[in-house]
Amino acid sequence: MRKKRYRVGVVGSGGTGKTTLGMVLSEKLDIPFLASKKVTQEILRKEGYDYNSGVQVERFLAQGSRQDRIFKRTVEEQKKHVSFVTDRTVIDLAAYAIVELYDSDPKKVEKMFRACNKHVSRYTHIVVCPWGIKPLLDNKLRTLNSWYQYIISSLCLNILNHWRVPFHVLQSLDERQRIKEVLKFLQRR
Repeated sequence: MRKKRYRVGVVGSGGTGKTTLGMVLSEKLDIPFLASKKVTQEILRKEGYDYNSGVQVERFLAQGSRQDRIFKRTVEEQKKHVSFVTDRTVIDLAAYAIVELYDSDPKKVEKMFRACNKHVSRYTHIVVCPWGIKPLLDNKLRTLNSWYQYIISSLCLNILNHWRVPFHVLQSLDERQRIKEVLKFLQRR
């Protein structure tokens, strides 16, 4: 019997449990987990980002060609796999481009938005970890401003609706229940 192909994108703002959910889900499905940290940490390390600098990490990653490199590496990595679970999708990338670049480089936002839209069909399933149902814990990596995270979350939902992408918004806080909820969603589609 042929194994079903899953290309699951876990969408949401920082601190909503995307990475934890993605790692556990990839284990359950026995498919690779593509961690966003692998791409961003490499860029941050190579370019000397200092978490104590006072510069918001998302703002730093949006500057120059970094956003383009994150997009390229994300898409390249996802294309390498028949099945995967990831905690970074082109939906997230479009949302960050809008928030960080809308007033300084609207043409770049348009370019990123179109490129992301072109690749969204790569996912077989989109799961949204909603903002505000889990406390925002300081992992020393994300921006702790909950309103910034709210804007990202809202944009992700709006982009999904605008692009008419089917998705499931998680209802549960409990990790085990979340996995059950996602597995049920995967079986329906």
